[in-house]
Amino acid sequence: MPQERNFTENGIESAFAKIIVGPHVLTSLLRSKLKYSRIIWVSSGGMYLKRFDFDYLFDEKDNYDGVKVYSNTKRAQVILSELWALELK
Repeated sequence: MPQERNFTENGIESAFAKIIVGPHVLTSLLRSKLKYSRIIWVSSGGMYLKRFDFDYLFDEKDNYDGVKVYSNTKRAQVILSELWALELK
């Protein structure tokens, strides 16, 4: 886990980009080709370390905490996968 907040070239926080944006975009792009396939995203128990805080994912002023960022992104990943499951049902 990074010790400080980093951003991609597009201005997206790097952990959020890797754990949320990347898989979401890839799933969106492959959606039509995966008609009879399963999409499996792997989360971790790290999501239980902190409560989900959507605002913290984008708060550049708050002190950076790699564990909190990781926990938030993993919780967001589970939420997003549940939404994808409804969408692709």
